[in-house]
Amino acid sequence: MGVCAWGAELLTAEEPAERTRRQKATEKLLGYFSKHMPRLNYRERLASGRAIGSGAVEGQAKTLGLRLKARGARWLKKNVRPMTSLVCVRNSIQWDSY
Repeated sequence: MGVCAWGAELLTAEEPAERTRRQKATEKLLGYFSKHMPRLNYRERLASGRAIGSGAVEGQAKTLGLRLKARGARWLKKNVRPMTSLVCVRNSIQWDSY
């Protein structure tokens, strides 16, 4: 199933209140993907054997998620973005400059 079909499915909730609740975020999601479709083409990339993501980046995202969700860890919402930025810099060639 494509992202657009999945997004449309989100908007077909039976209850009107639930449809309304989902609408803004779903439209934003669909708007993003519709603008970037020419460069995303995941199906074609996979079919031609090309990567669709970076395992290293995905691994760091998973590690960061585990760190932020660690048992007993408490984070203020305003501190999450700076922490993610620091982790990204730490695991890049920018660390020495930082």
